[in-house]
Amino acid sequence: MIQYEACPICDRKAIAYVHDSVDYTVTKKKFSIWECHNCFLRFTQDVPAQDEIGRYYKAEAYVSHTDSKKGLINNLYHRVRNITLKSKRKLVQQETDLSKGNILDVG
Repeated sequence: MIQYEACPICDRKAIAYVHDSVDYTVTKKKFSIWECHNCFLRFTQDVPAQDEIGRYYKAEAYVSHTDSKKGLINNLYHRVRNITLKSKRKLVQQETDLSKGNILDVG
């Protein structure tokens, strides 16, 4: 298990617990979400080690792991995802005053 004592991005120790999030899809395990008071990154605390993390992504029902648009659920998921991605891009553009470039969504 990986436990951060400082922000994984800016390396400041000004980090604090925000809330818990549950992996409802596969393991039902609860994870703590923390935030850096310097760069405002939110990240998972107590990340499973490399040899354990694979099990969290082994789910046929995990829609985001497929590009299939067959069936109602997959079709709806992709429509909502496109709307969400456009909304995220707009937010980043507003907050950064940038209109071009790539966005990396980690996690």
